[in-house]
Amino acid sequence: MKLMTWNINGLKTLPYYHPWSEYFKPNSSYEGIIANMNADIVCVQETKMTRKQVERNMCIMNEFDCFYSFYSRVPVKGYSGTGIYTKKSTVVPVKAEEGLSGRLKTVAALSDSSKILPHPSLESLDLTFNEILELDCEGRCTMVDLSLFVLINLYCPNETNDDRLEYKNRYESMLESRVRGLMKAGREVVVVGDMNICHRPLDHCDPEGRMKEHGITDWYWHPSRRWLDNLINENGILIDICRKFHPDREKMFTCWNTKIDARASNYGTRIDYILVTHGLLPWIDGCDILPNIKGSDHCPVVATFREEIQVDGQTFRLWDQLNPSRAKDQEVEPPPLAAKFYQEFKQGTLTTFFNKKAESSLAPEAADSRPPSSTDLSSSAVDNGTSSALSQESSMITVSSAGAASSPVKERFSSKKRKSTSEAERPSSTNSKKKKNKSSVQPTLANFFTTPATK
Repeated sequence: MKLMTWNINGLKTLPYYHPWSEYFKPNSSYEGIIANMNADIVCVQETKMTRKQVERNMCIMNEFDCFYSFYSRVPVKGYSGTGIYTKKSTVVPVKAEEGLSGRLKTVAALSDSSKILPHPSLESLDLTFNEILELDCEGRCTMVDLSLFVLINLYCPNETNDDRLEYKNRYESMLESRVRGLMKAGREVVVVGDMNICHRPLDHCDPEGRMKEHGITDWYWHPSRRWLDNLINENGILIDICRKFHPDREKMFTCWNTKIDARASNYGTRIDYILVTHGLLPWIDGCDILPNIKGSDHCPVVATFREEIQVDGQTFRLWDQLNPSRAKDQEVEPPPLAAKFYQEFKQGTLTTFFNKKAESSLAPEAADSRPPSSTDLSSSAVDNGTSSALSQESSMITVSSAGAASSPVKERFSSKKRKSTSEAERPSSTNSKKKKNKSSVQPTLANFFTTPATK
């Protein structure tokens, strides 16, 4: 099984680039692109779409289930955004969420059995409700439960100024709190995406110039870099598997400044990662970057999972761990937050047609007695009985909802100019020179892998 992460720098612009333009056909459209990434699970960052801009063929695919999180701060704009595509023949997620906190209203509306628990407590985050929602309203996290592990797809914030540096550090703390909570509950975790930070000097084309630019002599002086190092060093709770397989490879960069054509000379940075908890390491067969894949200022990173492993003389198959109690020819519905269930893409019937006609003839009083739409609720956030308080505290924050209305998209592709490089650790232009398991037969992994105690 292959797991890919890629900052695509705009989903709607990918079809403009080779080879993706060859796969973007009328009968396959975006599914043709995803399928030809040749991975079973594809995680993307910077989709750069609002909920109203998403198209049917981005959400309803024959071979993949799709999950998205959109930027929802007011005013809503096509910025940030993350998505996960899972191949149905390989795995169907049992749960899905958007956001890290578990407090977005799309998540709060779910039954507990559909949530990826536990959620971080307010005490562990040391943040107010409003601050939590501020961190989670930019579409920066899409999360799915794949039984064997919880997959967290991230687009971490950039530090454009001192305020955003604090925002970034808070976001990183919330991520760590969520991961530690899941690990404490006995779960394995995979964190992928654009972390917007270089870990080691080896991950930067010009570390000395970078330090000189910031007036520092200690590479780990930066709080985000120090945080990441504590997270993934030899005593950390996560493993950077690309470095695990290539510990000393130089110039293993994943992002380049396109303004100075830095990709041609590989003058870049490594800010895209696949991080796993220690219990998953026996499943990982390899991990590498794909620098020849074009279409963005980033390149993909791909991890390969073994189809089976041997532990104490017993065989554990990946399919069984990802799809407990599912037969290989069995079709399973994805969780409620899958994009195929978006209200705007539901097929109309004669019944709904006549219902709409009846609604249009309602007296104003009757019409006003109907439940509010998701648009009416868009400025409130919900957190298990705290909706009233949150709606008062966060009137400036809107959260994407599966029932949100959508207007037709007039154009297939965005004509906005693509950004030149990653939001954070790019080399500055001034330094340019420089996928029916029988449970009674198949053993479980609980007795064999123990997740290290969290710090």
